[in-house]
Amino acid sequence: MSSAATTPNLGLPQWVAGEKPERADFNAAFLALDGVTIRGYNANGAYIKFAEGTLICLNTLSLGATASVSNAYGSTSGTSYYGYRTWTFPLAFYATPVCGIAATSAAYTGFTAKLRNIGLTTAIASVIANVSDAAATCDLIAIGRWKA
Repeated sequence: MSSAATTPNLGLPQWVAGEKPERADFNAAFLALDGVTIRGYNANGAYIKFAEGTLICLNTLSLGATASVSNAYGSTSGTSYYGYRTWTFPLAFYATPVCGIAATSAAYTGFTAKLRNIGLTTAIASVIANVSDAAATCDLIAIGRWKA
């Protein structure tokens, strides 16, 4: 006799007195466990997909601040340089994710980075620096839902 009771979170079989496990019970349980966490990567980065609906996407992009833009921020004025790249997420989100960016450079420390135009499938990573060709490595993360 197949199990009538199940665990609350994953719906795995729970047998009570008098019930006998069947192959179908184990097959269903293994399928449920198999879907708990899916990890993978593609050309757009890495992802971790949880069965309950959370999706985490990660990537590293190299950016160079090469385009010129004039600025005047408070008492500082002069020329700034910016660069940007579109990050296509490795998997699409169901709702707009929360994103973060951390930028580093071995040769240069005077720059800032941000993510903008965040959507279900892409975000734009940008850097702004006060010297031309300020190359930066940007570590990106997006956390959201892949299902309702």
